[in-house]
Amino acid sequence: MVRIRIIRRRTIYLATAATLAILGLLVAWALANRPGVGAYFPLSSGSWWIYRSEDSPQASYRQDVLYRKGNLVQIRVDNGAATQMKVYAVGRNAVTLIHSADVRDDRTPNYLDSPANANRVLIKSPLKPGAKWLSDGWLHEVVATGVRVETPAGVFEDCVKVRAVSPDGTATVYRIHKKGIGIVRTEHTSQGRTVVTELEDFRINT
Repeated sequence: MVRIRIIRRRTIYLATAATLAILGLLVAWALANRPGVGAYFPLSSGSWWIYRSEDSPQASYRQDVLYRKGNLVQIRVDNGAATQMKVYAVGRNAVTLIHSADVRDDRTPNYLDSPANANRVLIKSPLKPGAKWLSDGWLHEVVATGVRVETPAGVFEDCVKVRAVSPDGTATVYRIHKKGIGIVRTEHTSQGRTVVTELEDFRINT
């Protein structure tokens, strides 16, 4: 009887240990494969977004992903009057603007290997209300999650709203990010005037 009890205890112990090991592997797999903050600022090759503003013609623009190399992505931003090339470093925990250049013609030079001339973290984990970070003098804060927003491109649920305040406190920008889509709405307030830009159309390549 004593031997049977010992065997049963060993069996229960081994079964419990195996179960805990499997649970540990599942948790590790889930953590390794969970989508990072880059999912809220997707920059897959060939993707594009068109934004429209009723408040200012210059706040309407088209954004195209041109080049990728490793975790670096270059996009072109064109509002019809001016064109900028921007390079982002996309990581699991943050998306950072590291280079920006004005382009005066229709050329599309590749800036992925250019030295960094900027360091602005646009979105950063954890994406929880109250999370803050200081970047390039701007104070960013996740002010809300689960946000619903209506735009010309459609209705988006479960969005994340980020507020950014300029170093001198005279400008405030609210950005609403949708997972898998990117920025769907921006509100820029400065000198008592608010300019709203909304997503009108887009294509995300997978």
